[in-house]
Amino acid sequence: MIYIWKLRIEDQDEDQDPTIDASIVYNALGFCKFSLQMTQDESTLICFPSKDIATFDIYDLTYQRYVLQNIGQTDSGTHRLGACMAVELFRTSDALFVLSAYESGAIALWEIKQSKLVLIWQRKEHQEPVLDLSIDPSRTFAISSSVDNQICKHSLTTGDVINKITIKKSGIMAVTIRPDNKVFALGGCDGRIRLFSVKSMKALAVLAYHKDTIDSIDFSQTGNWLVCASQDHRISLWSIF
Repeated sequence: MIYIWKLRIEDQDEDQDPTIDASIVYNALGFCKFSLQMTQDESTLICFPSKDIATFDIYDLTYQRYVLQNIGQTDSGTHRLGACMAVELFRTSDALFVLSAYESGAIALWEIKQSKLVLIWQRKEHQEPVLDLSIDPSRTFAISSSVDNQICKHSLTTGDVINKITIKKSGIMAVTIRPDNKVFALGGCDGRIRLFSVKSMKALAVLAYHKDTIDSIDFSQTGNWLVCASQDHRISLWSIF
């Protein structure tokens, strides 16, 4: 299930609890997080794996209907790519795209054209399953993390690797780029949060608090705060300068 929650409205009762506004039933049992994007007509689209976890669906939350289902097929067949491990739904000024990553270590960029999906490029840089993706605010590159200890920066135009680093610990479950495009953060299986420069990809800091795998990590819109969720049942909030 995917649940959509209605949060407390400003200037109303502060004790008002969030309530479930809608829910989506889906049959994928995998490790892939969903991705959400607003369209130009102000619809809210959600992308998540299909029942066949090698493909994915796009659902219109505003109109509560599927836009596309069981998509992401390639000429070589999706089963060779394995399960879909990460998706990033995003738009530019004139197009809507899905960046998807797979169990095989491959990454593919798809463009949505008139309710059809067109493969723009497909690359395989990682030797192990890709675990997460993050696209920079300018929509020019993406950073991928994997079961291996490689962190890759890919051109969104061509899929080519712009830069790649090797870190000491393998198994980076989560990656996110700060809105100012200067810093990115990694959440690892060792419970550590690692900060890197986007430009040079050099290490900046290691934050230690969690005792188990970090599953999710994100910056606030201002970039001053970093929030992390872990399998140790804790959520941490960090002030980042």
